[in-house]
Amino acid sequence: MTLLGSDDPLAIGKDTGKLGRVLSRLVFSKADAVISISPALSSAYRLSGLPTEKLREISNPVDTVRFCPPSLMEKFELRKRLNINNGQFVILFVGFITKRKGIDLLIDSFKKLTDRCPEVLLLLAGPCSRGKKITDFAKRMKQKVEALNIAERVVFAGFVDNVDEYMKASDIFVLLSEKEGCPNVALEAMSTGLPVVTLNIPGITKHIIQDRIDGIIVKERDPGKIASAMKSLLENLASYKRISENARKTVLKRFSTEVVHQQYQQLYEDITRLNHTLFAKTNKKR
Repeated sequence: MTLLGSDDPLAIGKDTGKLGRVLSRLVFSKADAVISISPALSSAYRLSGLPTEKLREISNPVDTVRFCPPSLMEKFELRKRLNINNGQFVILFVGFITKRKGIDLLIDSFKKLTDRCPEVLLLLAGPCSRGKKITDFAKRMKQKVEALNIAERVVFAGFVDNVDEYMKASDIFVLLSEKEGCPNVALEAMSTGLPVVTLNIPGITKHIIQDRIDGIIVKERDPGKIASAMKSLLENLASYKRISENARKTVLKRFSTEVVHQQYQQLYEDITRLNHTLFAKTNKKR
């Protein structure tokens, strides 16, 4: 289960009607194990009334080698290659340009930040033209940027396949989604040493971030407060460095490929052991 409100049993049952509910419960009940990537998804599963002994909570893994803090020289070189001014503070978003990802709120927050910190750049890396809904929304966001007179400070990069380079060339990562499962892109940013500014999504955000320790959680969807959180990082180098280092440590300890692979290996070993036990009991009865 990867997205709350989409592929958890409660959401599937709600969206597909009576037949869908019956089929989804059958599929879930026949599985040897059900994997949730966040506490929020685990909670939704438990509320569905399905067997909780099958539930395991394992996050998506992060490639901590690819997503690692760059040297100062590497960062300068990447900025040169990506046409980013070395004198600017870069705020990065990675993902689809959709309303669910909070792009309109991000643009409003960035506008307030530019009023206080002129040397900032907002970099939006994600598809702007995949389907009519995304294309229309992205067009409105570009018009919004023009209307706010910040077009020179906002870059719509479109789809990129070198996300790690964009992260290494940036200073802060912002994620203002309305809902998520466990945002892997935020974990990748943390692994790169980027302080993450995000909203509090119950059962998700606090699972990966400790506020003011390895990231910043803004409790309200308020552009002014989001801008203040970004500004605090840009103006306090000691705080920025501490959060950056802690973010990297958090991912290495809890979300690295090695850690997650160990959890999956343990899961498969437990399933194998259980199946062998059931097989032995069945043969004994015969």
